[in-house]
Amino acid sequence: MSYIPSFNTLNRYRYDGLYVVDEAYMKRGKKGFQMCTFKLRRIQEEGIGPIPTRRLLTSKKLQKIARGK
Repeated sequence: MSYIPSFNTLNRYRYDGLYVVDEAYMKRGKKGFQMCTFKLRRIQEEGIGPIPTRRLLTSKKLQKIARGK
């Protein structure tokens, strides 16, 4: 699941499918602590299409929306 930030007080999550861990290794973080890092590979599920990506709104797109186009 992915966290989707929103402007209201409710937290929202989106199901992104099933994943398998291909690699796992320890990595040193900025402050010197060890972090466990994973390389994930998505499992293709029957009947599930590609994951939609979130598009960013530009000022030009916002102006079009405001004009109702």
